[in-house]
Amino acid sequence: MTDIAEQRTWALARLAVELGANVAPGQDVVVLALDVEHAGLAREIAEVAYESGAHYVSVLYWDQHVTAGNATPILRDDVWVLE
Repeated sequence: MTDIAEQRTWALARLAVELGANVAPGQDVVVLALDVEHAGLAREIAEVAYESGAHYVSVLYWDQHVTAGNATPILRDDVWVLE
C-alpha cells in the first residue's frame, strides 16, 4: 500500500470483516455496496474476507440512477414510491 487512503481502506475492510461480520472459515459473505463508487472498498472487503477463510464472496452494487430510471413513481398511502 502506498498512500494513506489505501491504508485506511484496508483498515476499514479488516474492521468490517474481522470485527463487524466476524467472518469465519468456510462462510459465504455478501457485500452490499450502496453506490458503484464504493467498488474499491467492496473489493478490499472481499479480499480480506477471502484471507479470513471465506468460502465465497458476492458483491452486489446498488445503482440508484439505473434503478430510478427504470421505476415508475406511484402514489401509495399518500407517499410516492418507485415501482
